[in-house]
Amino acid sequence: MKEAIVEGLLFIRGDIGVSKEELLTVINEEELEEVIKLLNNKYSLETSGLTLKKYGDLYKLTTKEEYSSYYEKFFDDPKNMNLSNSLLEVLSIIAFEGPITVKSIERIRGISSREQVRRLKSLDLIEEAGKSEEIGHATLYKITNNFLDFFGIENLKEIKEEQTNI
Repeated sequence: MKEAIVEGLLFIRGDIGVSKEELLTVINEEELEEVIKLLNNKYSLETSGLTLKKYGDLYKLTTKEEYSSYYEKFFDDPKNMNLSNSLLEVLSIIAFEGPITVKSIERIRGISSREQVRRLKSLDLIEEAGKSEEIGHATLYKITNNFLDFFGIENLKEIKEEQTNI
């Protein structure tokens, strides 16, 4: 049961990972060591495409490097790019309000959006658009031409005109 709990937490946190300290809030240190061993054994099997990585005090569930060429092919194909609701929400805010800072996106959504911005940037749907004039000079983000291509639109005016006609 503890193995399933830790595995679930690792899955939920994805790229962010889970610190040892966080894991110790749900299981004790002795159990954690045993769970890590069990998960490492489970993922070492040829039938698993996953592996458990430790970066300092942070654990992450990742894909095995030996299969990376398959994953790259899959994600290079735009038809395989599914966007979660949270990614679509952040993307629409950037499209309508951009250039915009992460803080402004978070103010609109009422929830942390840094991970979504990072993911959208890695998908080349958004890009940096300079620095804000506000204190701290936070990075501004805007949509890319790849965004327009992905959604099959010529420019943002097309979206904004449809929005005003609703």
